[in-house]
Amino acid sequence: MFKKLVAAALFAAGLTSTVVTYNLPTKKTLVVEEIPIITPTPTPEGTEVEPETEYELISLGEFKLTAYCGCKKCCGKWADNRPVDEDGKEIVKGAIGKRLTADYSIAVDPKVIPYGTIVVIDGHEYEAMDCGVKGNRIDVYFESHEDARKFAVQTKEVFIKKEVKTNELEND
Repeated sequence: MFKKLVAAALFAAGLTSTVVTYNLPTKKTLVVEEIPIITPTPTPEGTEVEPETEYELISLGEFKLTAYCGCKKCCGKWADNRPVDEDGKEIVKGAIGKRLTADYSIAVDPKVIPYGTIVVIDGHEYEAMDCGVKGNRIDVYFESHEDARKFAVQTKEVFIKKEVKTNELEND
C-alpha cells in the first residue's frame, strides 16, 4: 500500500517513475527499487477493500551461517531409511515434517527463531523448517554436499518479516 500511496502522489505531481529507498529501524538502507507510476484506480463507494499485507524487516543481529545437505555426513542417523519420490530421489524432511527445499529451508535454534518464521538474509528469503543448531546460528539446506561445502561459513545480518496491515493505518 505504501508503494501505491507514493505512486499516486508522484502521479499527481506529473512524474512517471521514481526510486524509493526503505530505511530500516537500524538506520541501514535495505532496498532500493524503482516504482512505475500508474493512474490510481478509485474504489467504488460501498465496496469493501481487502487489507493489503506488507512487511517490515526487523533485524535479529548477526548470525553465523553454515550449510548442510541430506547426506549421512551432514545429518548423521537422520539420513538413514529415507523414503524416495517417484524419481528415486530421497525425500528429506525437516523437524516440522515438511520437505526441505534447497537454498530456502534452514535449520535454526527454535528458541531463537521459531519454526515457520521467514527470515531475510541479503535480500533472500528462507523458512525455518529444521533444527540442529544452537543460538545465533543458521544452517542453510542445499541439495548436494558439494554445494553445501561451497557455501562454507559466513556471518550475516538476519532479518525477520513482520506483517503490517496498511489499510488499517489509512483509516486513522
